[in-house]
Amino acid sequence: MEGHAVGLAAMAAAAVVLARAERASTSVIAFAKDALVLQAQGETRPPAALVDDLLSLRGKGRTDLALALRTASTQLNRQSGAERVVIVLSDCRPTAGSDPLTALSGLDRVDVLGSSDDPESVRCGQLLASRARGCYRSATTYVRLQSGLITLLS
Repeated sequence: MEGHAVGLAAMAAAAVVLARAERASTSVIAFAKDALVLQAQGETRPPAALVDDLLSLRGKGRTDLALALRTASTQLNRQSGAERVVIVLSDCRPTAGSDPLTALSGLDRVDVLGSSDDPESVRCGQLLASRARGCYRSATTYVRLQSGLITLLS
């Protein structure tokens, strides 16, 4: 992702961290061909620092969504007894690694905020959410992102 999509990701991460700080532990993972843990499970960072880190990232190359999901599962397994819910902001078109549908082990639910209106991206995002007992919401604008987050975090 780059430009507008990175801004959407930064807003989403900050919103989730702020909304869940008192009720649940959260992780923040940025991903492309690699997965970068910006906030580990059980740790807290100032939301402004997370936003700064996300805005400093530059989208490039391929996307390994399966690696991102496996990294999320590893992070969530650090917290015992909690529901393991993942919110993915992505166009959901894997261009590297294995099929993301094979990387759902250890996750109770994956909700998807789709960052693209491309029909194939929407189909991939809906399929991922459906297979992972989650919801799909379009998040291609700030208004849609806000609406999607309100729905998912309620």
